[in-house]
Amino acid sequence: MEHVAPDPQERWQDYLRAAMVNCHDAVRRHPNIAPLLGSQLVSNASTDFKLVEGVLAALQQAGFSGPSLAGAYNSFIAALAGFTTLEFAPLSENTAAWQRQVQENLRAVDAEQHPTLAQNMDQLSNRGFSLRWQNGVDAALNDSFTFYVDTLLCGLETLAARR
Repeated sequence: MEHVAPDPQERWQDYLRAAMVNCHDAVRRHPNIAPLLGSQLVSNASTDFKLVEGVLAALQQAGFSGPSLAGAYNSFIAALAGFTTLEFAPLSENTAAWQRQVQENLRAVDAEQHPTLAQNMDQLSNRGFSLRWQNGVDAALNDSFTFYVDTLLCGLETLAARR
């Protein structure tokens, strides 16, 4: 994948955020690679050692070492691929019929059986994973992506502070 590894940053959080944004932006420009993202990151056939080095250095700066460095690294790489892969996943082959069916299913949600979902349907409809009929090409999840990156970084900060 092109240009995922950012330039070194003063703060480890800034480096990791930039790496995630760069990956997300690269897939946005070439959404058909989304299904290949996870396999590319784990295949070892074309490991981006610049990215690996940058991530490890950032995590080490945060305070991770030994087994916790491996855990933090694997968590970050999984996060790097996870959200973006889901957001840009290809749609069903019979897209129009599938989209209509998803929309009908969401409109038919029983408020008695699923009160929380029904109450929040306006916020989640076509904006929540498994509640969408478009992918990130046509319905970007920018606010949710930012929330996701913030959540990951806050989690790493919390774990680093405990060490």
